[in-house]
Amino acid sequence: MHEMSYCVRIVDEAIKAAVDNDIKEVSGVYVEVGEMTACVNELLLKAFSKAKLNTCLENATLHLTNQEVIAFCEDCQKEFKPSRENNYSCPICKGIHSHIVKGRDCVILRIEGE
Repeated sequence: MHEMSYCVRIVDEAIKAAVDNDIKEVSGVYVEVGEMTACVNELLLKAFSKAKLNTCLENATLHLTNQEVIAFCEDCQKEFKPSRENNYSCPICKGIHSHIVKGRDCVILRIEGE
């Protein structure tokens, strides 16, 4: 379950941010999770409940937002959502020279607390 390793990292980074911002108790952690991380939201929530124990995040809620996969076509210079239906090529110009620009990340957007 790689979700636990993501949550340990989320908790570590949230604790650092709390310390840097003089927050004693974190009440919420807002995270954007890319589709390409292959993380399952329910498993992230379960792992977070264990990873936050005995920390300033113990009473915090994890709020998840999913980040869709977006690619950039080198041929027509446009962004698109890759899909099986178009063989993962650009649906605009049918080009095959592209790279992923969004959807691989797991990013803390913000933390809340007092």
